[in-house]
Amino acid sequence: MAPKSRKKSQTIDLDEDLDTLDTLDDLGDDVVATTQEASGLSVMDTAEFEDGIEDITEESESYVKGLVYGRNGTGKTRFGSTLPGPRIFLDINDRGTRSAVGAQGINKKRPIDTFDLFQMAYWYLKSGNHPYVSVVIDHLSNLQKLMLNWIMKKESNWDPLKDMDMPSKRDYGGLSQLMQRWILDFRNLPMNVLFVAQENSSDDDDIDSDVPTVFPQVTRSVRGIIGGAVDFIGQTYVRESIVSKDGKETKSTKFCMRLGPSSKYTTKIRLPVGCAKQAPAAIVNPTFESINKLMRGEF
Repeated sequence: MAPKSRKKSQTIDLDEDLDTLDTLDDLGDDVVATTQEASGLSVMDTAEFEDGIEDITEESESYVKGLVYGRNGTGKTRFGSTLPGPRIFLDINDRGTRSAVGAQGINKKRPIDTFDLFQMAYWYLKSGNHPYVSVVIDHLSNLQKLMLNWIMKKESNWDPLKDMDMPSKRDYGGLSQLMQRWILDFRNLPMNVLFVAQENSSDDDDIDSDVPTVFPQVTRSVRGIIGGAVDFIGQTYVRESIVSKDGKETKSTKFCMRLGPSSKYTTKIRLPVGCAKQAPAAIVNPTFESINKLMRGEF
């Protein structure tokens, strides 16, 4: 039996560590100098920072940012059509806005089939030269595909042997960075923003696990960033029941949304400080106004 190899002891070179610290200090100075040069401001001048401090009020938090996800036909687009109008749907290769027909207010859509068009949509909305107060991005799962295709085409410009059917780890890394950047950019628009996604699930049946097994169909890193970026995350589903009336049985179908804390489903809703109640596990026929009432503690 071969003897076990011992791990090499770790030695500390104090002079080398001090040199490293000096290098990091120099790097920090370079970052400060570069920031000041780019912005024209001194980061040590705190007046600019202080001028941007504002109260947290109903007015400052008037726009709602959310994410809904679920299987096909569970009411995601239907819910999007309840956002304040005028509203615009960015239809990302989904073509599923028929359920928004007849909704109150002005409904518009813009089909998006390239990443360039998606970027154009952002700059259009950021300009403020439009009538819309709400935007629905429908949906993130298809947006990932657009972005991945765009990244791989860029890679193929310098790699003629690039296999467009086989994304690399580098491609997925670029996708995560791109998705995170654009999710935050859209979240920061001065309007109501709703992200829509398909549903995915894992096979983890560990009852002791605190990781949800049903979640939006986006990459793990994107789930992490969007989870903290929005005010609520709702999982849509359809509840069917048999109703008896006058001796006849009929099937009742209701659109529902899970919002309250769950060990199985990825859900979330921000409640006001001082609210002694716990958010309901689910609500029936969800609307933007019903979500807003929950976030105001009116339930």
